[in-house]
Amino acid sequence: MRRTSVLLAAVAVATLTGTVLTSCAGSDPAQDQAQALVSFGGPSGWAADTVAAQPTDDTTDTTVDGVPVTMTAGDQPAGVQVRWVAPLTGSATDAACADLVAWFEHATREWPSTIDTSSMATTCADDAARTGDPVIAAGAGPAHGAYGRVTYEASVESGELVATLEFNARA
Repeated sequence: MRRTSVLLAAVAVATLTGTVLTSCAGSDPAQDQAQALVSFGGPSGWAADTVAAQPTDDTTDTTVDGVPVTMTAGDQPAGVQVRWVAPLTGSATDAACADLVAWFEHATREWPSTIDTSSMATTCADDAARTGDPVIAAGAGPAHGAYGRVTYEASVESGELVATLEFNARA
């Protein structure tokens, strides 16, 4: 009888210890960052895309809810990046630029910055016709707790419009 109660007490302590350790461990900051960016999403109708650069020793490519994400190791961690693309083809360019402007307006409400989107549609269409992969616009919200800040950028790369969101502790 005594042996059974000691065994039950040991099982109870082990279970409680495991529960406490699990709850104290908390969630992974990089995963939280990635989830926040993926949940925010990209411009309407754009496709999620992998980050163009080759992974380095401190980066890892993964997916969150089916969306490609690149994580950079670091203390905060150093960064989590998600990007979306839209092809530049004829009349689809105007629609993609309009979607991009709406996305930037939404991003500036979520992570306030001083970006002026009033002429962005025209700038987008002009830049889409140029070579050299111009940056259309970029912004950064205020510091976001221990995660650094969210930066967002739009550019033209190899015949596509690219919208990028990134938690960046170094920004």
